[in-house]
Amino acid sequence: MNRDFRKYLWYGFGEILLVVAGIIIALQIDTWYENKQTQKKLDDYLENIARNIADDIQRLQQLKSIRADTIFQSTSTLLATGDPGDGNTEWYNAALTASASAALEKAQKKLYVVANSGSYRALESSGLISGLSDTELESMLYDYYRTVDRIASIERDMNNVIRELTLRFQTETAKGLNQFVLREPLFLWQEDNWMFPEALETARQRYWELLSDSVTHALLKSTMNQSVMQEYEHLLSLGRQLVHRIGDKLGHATAVHAAADIYSTDSSIGHPVLIEAGRPGYHSYGVFAAPSPSQGLNHVYNSIWIEDDALNARYLGGQPWAYLYLKYGPIEIIVEKFSNDYSGYDRIRLELKREATTECSQLHLEIKDIDDAEKGDLRSVPLALTPEWQTYTVDLAEFVEADLTRLNVVAGFLFSGPQPCSLSIRDVRYLKPE
Repeated sequence: MNRDFRKYLWYGFGEILLVVAGIIIALQIDTWYENKQTQKKLDDYLENIARNIADDIQRLQQLKSIRADTIFQSTSTLLATGDPGDGNTEWYNAALTASASAALEKAQKKLYVVANSGSYRALESSGLISGLSDTELESMLYDYYRTVDRIASIERDMNNVIRELTLRFQTETAKGLNQFVLREPLFLWQEDNWMFPEALETARQRYWELLSDSVTHALLKSTMNQSVMQEYEHLLSLGRQLVHRIGDKLGHATAVHAAADIYSTDSSIGHPVLIEAGRPGYHSYGVFAAPSPSQGLNHVYNSIWIEDDALNARYLGGQPWAYLYLKYGPIEIIVEKFSNDYSGYDRIRLELKREATTECSQLHLEIKDIDDAEKGDLRSVPLALTPEWQTYTVDLAEFVEADLTRLNVVAGFLFSGPQPCSLSIRDVRYLKPE
């Protein structure tokens, strides 16, 4: 009986072990299945987020281009109309009127970044975000949508100012001006104008007063917010990295090219992109300086313009030199100098061409640090342009006088000699060592 009892005891113990093992295995299978389902849900969220961000990038590129055009035209009009009290109407003509009216139309438009954050908010609400094994990815996602919110706040403040200034412009500055003239100001310069000479001159004078009015200038300046352009660059570089990182995590190929680095708005390192698709970047702006204002390329509206995704510049010649410079620092600051660190780069790459009717044989590239920004006779690199688009890569070691840690003129184009030159610039950017 004892032997039978022990036998049945071992048998019962074995049965219990089998049941426990079965339960453990079943629990493991259930846990594995739940983890698999959770991972699938998480992957679905990430895939939707990557798709949303890719769409955001496309819309943001378009918005950045619109804002860059608006800043460019607003600055052009401000340079041409000058101080309202100086009485200078030297540049007042049909070309200025066309440029200024376009600038005013764009300045009154309220623009917004429209980012799709639905999938990310859903991921947050689901609680699955804590299951991300990639803490850096989680941090990048948080940074991306925090930047979206920060941009929304900046744009909301900008648009409130624009709304108020637009109201003042329409009810005060433009008060008494013929609405047809306000909508179609080029009518003032038509040769077959039906207005009496006295009335035409009065209308032209009234429109000039509108362009040089302080409210008009304030409205134009309200569009020149470089902080929002800096945030755009941060969001774009961060978005591209996220799309690629998520694609790699899910084993998918992506159509969006990853940014080499994530640009930070408070970085001490200069942003590499100076001109993209013919539009100056957030931190630099091109303007001509020349010895003779009557012949120089002083005003953007008739000598520098954006067309066909290129920044086009026309040097009329007939003078010793003229200069197109891209400087680091706020657009609206002329006297005060700013600098940034470009020592992490070793080359500058440019996409350029010239008009077939001009030779541009005396065109040189310069960069200057903050101490030498106003100096001439520094080391420069000649550029031999052709009528077709060409890519030029210049080693920064060529600019021996420039302190790369304190650059002010990040790219300067020096025109010398009496021969005219019509130049087109599609892209200018700094490159890091390979």
